Amino acid sequence: DRAIRFHGFHAEAPAGAMRASAYLYGYERDVARFGGSRGDERRIVLGLRLLRRRGPFGFDAEAMLQTGRFAGQDILAWGGALDLVADALPLPQGGRLGLQLDIAS
Repeated sequence: DRAIRFHGFHAEAPAGAMRASAYLYGYERDVARFGGSRGDERRIVLGLRLLRRRGPFGFDAEAMLQTGRFAGQDILAWGGALDLVADALPLPQGGRLGLQLDIAS
C-alpha cells in the first residue's frame, strides 16, 4: 500500500546484569480512517525494554510513548508492561508460574 510508510531503529545491548533494548518507530498513513474521522496520520513511537534472568526467576519490563497527529489533532499515548516469571517451582508437567501486568492510556 503506497499510502503507508514505516521506518524505525532498534538497538539491543547488555546493561549490567540485564539486557536492554530501545526503539524508535515512525508510521505515516495518508487519508487514514478512524470511526467517522478521516485524515493524514503521523505517529512516532519511542520505547525501552529491560530483561533480567537470574536462576529460575526473571522479569521483562517495557515502557512506550507515542506521539503524532491525526486529521490535525495531536496524539499522545503511553503504555507499559511487566512480566514476572518463575521456572523452577514444582508445577505439574514442568509448568511455569508468571504474572503479567499491563497498563495503557
